[in-house]
Amino acid sequence: MLKNGGLAFIDEFESGLHPHLIRELVHLFLFYSRRTNQHHAQLVFTSHADYLLTDLEKYQIVLVEKADKCISHAWRLDEMKGIRSDDNIHAKYHAGAYSAVPDL
Repeated sequence: MLKNGGLAFIDEFESGLHPHLIRELVHLFLFYSRRTNQHHAQLVFTSHADYLLTDLEKYQIVLVEKADKCISHAWRLDEMKGIRSDDNIHAKYHAGAYSAVPDL
């Protein structure tokens, strides 16, 4: 994608990868650098590696929650009111502030 541009979709990005490698790959593929992303490539991925929330901006995070009758709802974090850019997204996610955490 970085070489030619385009859009890459990867489901369960972290599957079979060491956690340190996942973080490095996400940083590489965040595509912030015009030097490394000259063709405007984009990565969309799903992950259960919640520690990645510390590496992403709120507009880059889509949360998904399964409701009754196995119907899923998704929303971008920046669409929620009261979310600040300096919030500790990882901690607030675990505290249930954004929903999308399982009922145990």
